[in-house]
Amino acid sequence: MGSDKAPMKGIWLYEGVKYKDQIVKIEIATEESEMVRKFFHNYKEKLKEMFEQLDIFITIAEVKTL
Repeated sequence: MGSDKAPMKGIWLYEGVKYKDQIVKIEIATEESEMVRKFFHNYKEKLKEMFEQLDIFITIAEVKTL
C-alpha cells in the first residue's frame, strides 16, 4: 500500500526517534467467546512480528443488530 493510499496517518515519538505510520483500520464481526479472544491474542503477536511493530491496537466492542 502506498503512503498516499493509507486512510489515516500518524506521527509518534519513541525513545527520541520520530516515526510516521500509515494507519489501516480493519473491522471484524464475530461471536464473543474465549476461543475468539485467544485467536486474536495470538494473531496480534503474529501481526506485530510480521509488520515489525511494537504494538498493534485491537479493541473489542459489543454490537447489537436491530
